[in-house]
This record gives sequence, structure tokens and C-alpha cells, in this order.
Amino acid sequence: MGLAAARFCLSLVDAINGEDDVFEYTYVEVNSEDARFFAQPVLIGKNGVEEIFHYGDLSDFEEKCKADMIEGLRGDITLGEEFVNGK
Repeated sequence: MGLAAARFCLSLVDAINGEDDVFEYTYVEVNSEDARFFAQPVLIGKNGVEEIFHYGDLSDFEEKCKADMIEGLRGDITLGEEFVNGK
């Protein structure tokens, strides 16, 4: 987690400094049928997220992994929203 946070922060600095084509995966609100938030590749610019991209086609193995983890993700999202809302 620490390495991912450091990498993301360094990418933010690159984008703020005007570097083009800064891409990172991050949780964004997508409101898909799977979950309200999901990790997607995003293009980051001086003003923040400029574009959200789809993560692409998944193999059968990846689809199974996603199906196995989606309820846990939904639960984590609910916990996060409750924390933010002071519940």
C-alpha cells in the first residue's frame, strides 16, 4: 500500500508540473452494476482526472476473480461511506 501511495503521489506531482500522459489506476466513482467505485485507469492532468478509461476485457480467470471479490468490495465501499458520513 505504501509503494502504491508513493507512486500515485509522484504521478500527481508529474501531472501538476505539466507532464503529459500521466496514467494511474485509482478508485473512481463509476456507478457500474458491479460497484459504485472501482479501480480504473485514469489520465491525470494539472486539474486532476482528465479522463477515465475502462480496464479492458477480462479473461475467464479474471472474471472469476472479480466475481469472487465484488461482495467484499461493496462491503468496503459501504464502510467507507458510513465513515465519511459519521455513521
